[in-house]
Amino acid sequence: MSSGNAGQIEIKVNGTLNTGGGGRIQSDTQGSGRGGDIDIHSTQVVLSSGAVEDFAWILSDSHGSGAAGSVNVQASKSIDLAEGGFISSDSYATGHAGTV
Repeated sequence: MSSGNAGQIEIKVNGTLNTGGGGRIQSDTQGSGRGGDIDIHSTQVVLSSGAVEDFAWILSDSHGSGAAGSVNVQASKSIDLAEGGFISSDSYATGHAGTV
């Protein structure tokens, strides 16, 4: 496992951000480094997989001792989560989860 930090993700969309078909946006940590923050600004965000095996997500997780990043999703119209779409920040080890 490495000790470096994950990168930050910033997405600005003037319209709809659609991660259909199992699209994923994530910045995780596997070691002692910190997971990256995710910051999304859009008119509308649509997370929908269409199939159980193709989950669509926006997430920052910790799988080690480093803390997960925060996830900030802002949409002026709507955020649609359907058919396995989700937004999260989890910890699967000793690192802390981030805020959503």
